[in-house]
Amino acid sequence: MYAINKKEALQKAKVTGEILSSNKSQKVIIYKYKKRKNSNKKNGHRQKFMRVKITKIAVA
Repeated sequence: MYAINKKEALQKAKVTGEILSSNKSQKVIIYKYKKRKNSNKKNGHRQKFMRVKITKIAVA
């Protein structure tokens, strides 16, 4: 299907999928320090993510 106005066709598109898993990634350590000031800060962060499988893309 060739759409004359691609933006309009994409706005009408529907995507269906299923969630495979929902986890957290590995911990990332953030370490900040200032030299000769005797100050440091250690912090950690774990990003959440979802693994999704796209089953169908329908352009109406």
